[in-house]
Amino acid sequence: MNIVRFYLRYASSSGDDLFSNGHAHIDVSFLPLIGALFSFGSLLVFIQKRQQAACFQTEDFCGKRILLAEDNELNAEIATAILEESGFEVEHAEDGVVCVDMLSKAPAGHYDLILMDIQMPNMDGYRATQTIRKLPDAAKAGITIIAMTANAFEEDKRNAFAAGMNAHIAKPFRVEELLSTLARGLKR
Repeated sequence: MNIVRFYLRYASSSGDDLFSNGHAHIDVSFLPLIGALFSFGSLLVFIQKRQQAACFQTEDFCGKRILLAEDNELNAEIATAILEESGFEVEHAEDGVVCVDMLSKAPAGHYDLILMDIQMPNMDGYRATQTIRKLPDAAKAGITIIAMTANAFEEDKRNAFAAGMNAHIAKPFRVEELLSTLARGLKR
């Protein structure tokens, strides 16, 4: 078994390195016939420390709730950490079916917007968006939906808009670009 360890560094705007203890890492183990296994060291401590300072950094996002539809667990963890660091409350749906179900069962206005992956099992992001747009509750049907996907060609963007999405951001994304797209989506 081969193990590759990635040490994490994060410098905040105040210059503090939250991983200076040297214990924050991601281990990737490659096992024959199984594939890659990931383990995280100190990631939860990082998330907790960043949440404490979140509302001071981006007051505009404090208390805003995002429904994150993302089937890849690692991508969901990273996106959640970034969003929570920025002040958002995040609820996670692992596919389009769960996303539609969570939105349908929540009271209108519970979510401020949806970040939607495109390629997911059970129901992809396009179908989930089309289903949401047909909900009988106008507030739920009209929620802002932003595609957050590795599908980054112009055709992919057109498909996202044709499905009823309001914006498109390509993965991997720059945090500043994500936050500015979210800010625009919240103002709609």
